[in-house]
Amino acid sequence: SQQRTVDNERTALHAQKRSAEYERTLAAKERAALGEYMHTLQHEFIESASERSRLQDVSDSLASRSRAISMLHKEMALDREKAAALRTHAEREAAELASRSG
Repeated sequence: SQQRTVDNERTALHAQKRSAEYERTLAAKERAALGEYMHTLQHEFIESASERSRLQDVSDSLASRSRAISMLHKEMALDREKAAALRTHAEREAAELASRSG
Protein backbone atom coordinates (compact mmCIF):
# COMPACT_ATOMS: atom_id res chain seq x y z
CA SER A 1 0.00 0.00 0.00
CA GLN A 2 2.82 2.34 0.90
CA GLN A 3 4.59 1.36 -2.34
CA ARG A 4 1.45 2.24 -4.33
CA THR A 5 1.32 5.68 -2.65
CA VAL A 6 5.00 6.25 -3.55
CA ASP A 7 4.33 5.08 -7.12
CA ASN A 8 1.28 7.36 -7.39
CA GLU A 9 3.28 10.31 -6.08
CA ARG A 10 6.12 9.54 -8.48
CA THR A 11 3.64 9.31 -11.40
CA ALA A 12 1.98 12.57 -10.35
CA LEU A 13 5.39 14.27 -10.05
CA HIS A 14 6.43 12.97 -13.45
CA ALA A 15 3.16 14.23 -14.97
CA GLN A 16 3.76 17.61 -13.32
CA LYS A 17 7.27 17.77 -14.79
CA ARG A 18 5.98 16.88 -18.26
CA SER A 19 3.24 19.49 -17.93
CA ALA A 20 5.73 22.18 -16.82
CA GLU A 21 8.07 21.24 -19.69
CA TYR A 22 5.17 21.47 -22.15
CA GLU A 23 4.22 24.89 -20.72
CA ARG A 24 7.85 26.10 -21.08
CA THR A 25 8.02 24.87 -24.68
CA LEU A 26 4.71 26.50 -25.48
CA ALA A 27 5.80 29.79 -23.87
CA ALA A 28 9.07 29.71 -25.86
CA LYS A 29 7.16 29.12 -29.10
CA GLU A 30 4.78 31.97 -28.27
CA ARG A 31 7.71 34.30 -27.52
CA ALA A 32 9.38 33.35 -30.82
CA ALA A 33 6.16 33.89 -32.78
CA LEU A 34 5.57 37.21 -31.03
CA GLY A 35 9.16 38.29 -31.74
CA GLU A 36 8.78 37.39 -35.41
CA TYR A 37 5.45 39.24 -35.57
CA MET A 38 6.97 42.36 -33.94
CA HIS A 39 9.91 42.24 -36.36
CA THR A 40 7.52 42.02 -39.32
CA LEU A 41 5.44 44.88 -37.92
CA GLN A 42 8.54 47.02 -37.43
CA HIS A 43 9.71 46.26 -40.97
CA GLU A 44 6.31 47.17 -42.40
CA PHE A 45 6.25 50.38 -40.35
CA ILE A 46 9.69 51.38 -41.69
CA GLU A 47 8.61 50.56 -45.27
CA SER A 48 5.41 52.55 -44.75
CA ALA A 49 7.35 55.56 -43.43
CA SER A 50 9.72 55.33 -46.37
CA GLU A 51 6.80 55.15 -48.80
CA ARG A 52 5.14 58.17 -47.14
CA SER A 53 8.42 60.06 -47.51
CA ARG A 54 8.65 59.16 -51.21
CA LEU A 55 5.04 60.22 -51.76
CA GLN A 56 5.71 63.52 -49.98
CA ASP A 57 8.73 64.10 -52.25
CA VAL A 58 6.61 63.44 -55.34
CA SER A 59 3.86 65.70 -54.01
CA ASP A 60 6.36 68.50 -53.32
CA SER A 61 7.86 68.10 -56.77
CA LEU A 62 4.41 68.27 -58.41
CA ALA A 63 3.52 71.38 -56.40
CA SER A 64 6.79 73.01 -57.47
CA ARG A 65 6.16 72.14 -61.12
CA SER A 66 2.61 73.46 -60.86
CA ARG A 67 3.93 76.77 -59.53
CA ALA A 68 6.49 76.93 -62.36
CA ILE A 69 3.81 76.21 -64.99
CA SER A 70 1.54 78.86 -63.44
CA MET A 71 4.39 81.39 -63.64
CA LEU A 72 5.00 80.45 -67.27
CA HIS A 73 1.32 80.97 -68.08
CA LYS A 74 1.42 84.44 -66.48
CA GLU A 75 4.59 85.34 -68.41
CA MET A 76 3.03 84.09 -71.67
CA ALA A 77 -0.10 86.17 -71.02
CA LEU A 78 2.07 89.27 -70.44
CA ASP A 79 4.04 88.53 -73.61
CA ARG A 80 0.78 88.23 -75.58
CA GLU A 81 -0.39 91.58 -74.19
CA LYS A 82 2.95 93.20 -75.14
CA ALA A 83 2.80 91.69 -78.62
CA ALA A 84 -0.78 92.94 -79.10
CA ALA A 85 0.24 96.44 -77.91
CA LEU A 86 3.24 96.45 -80.29
CA ARG A 87 1.03 95.29 -83.17
CA THR A 88 -1.53 98.00 -82.43
CA HIS A 89 1.25 100.60 -82.23
CA ALA A 90 2.81 99.41 -85.51
CA GLU A 91 -0.59 99.47 -87.24
CA ARG A 92 -1.19 103.05 -86.01
CA GLU A 93 2.21 104.16 -87.23
CA ALA A 94 1.62 102.50 -90.60
CA ALA A 95 -1.77 104.21 -90.88
CA GLU A 96 -0.22 107.60 -90.00
CA LEU A 97 2.53 107.11 -92.59
CA ALA A 98 -0.02 106.10 -95.19
CA SER A 99 -2.17 109.17 -94.45
CA ARG A 100 0.86 111.52 -94.64
CA SER A 101 2.14 110.12 -97.89
CA GLY A 102 -1.42 109.91 -99.06
